[in-house]
Amino acid sequence: MAYITSDNYKELIYSETSEQYLNIIINGEAINRNYVRNIKVKDDVFDSDVFTLGNATICEWELELDNELVSTLDEFDEVEIEHVLVLSDSTTEVIPLGTYMVQKQDDNTDNYTKYKLYDYMKKFDVEVDFSSIVPCTRYELAKYLCDQ
Repeated sequence: MAYITSDNYKELIYSETSEQYLNIIINGEAINRNYVRNIKVKDDVFDSDVFTLGNATICEWELELDNELVSTLDEFDEVEIEHVLVLSDSTTEVIPLGTYMVQKQDDNTDNYTKYKLYDYMKKFDVEVDFSSIVPCTRYELAKYLCDQ
């Protein structure tokens, strides 16, 4: 997805002195960043020996939240993540990185809870048997997949 950014953004995005951070939004509210113990993204687009144009990969995040915050949150099954860059005039420019499904909650300790987050491509991570419609056109294949 492409975004139109300001010239100020373009000048600062790669600067070592720029202020940048991620907004983590749960239940419609940005959480206090002090409660994020760790966050990392796993995006396998370039991790294999082969890259085929037109393929899509599942983006996975690991998010560790301090249990002090977790105890105050209502249940949630989605997390929004945004990249924020503070511009030279102290305003911010925000680039949404996506909305992710909470797939798994694990590694709970007394201090933190770890969440596994996946983008909506995870819903396509299933095996489908096409033998009943082959041979077929690409349209018939896509229609069959959507129906499944």
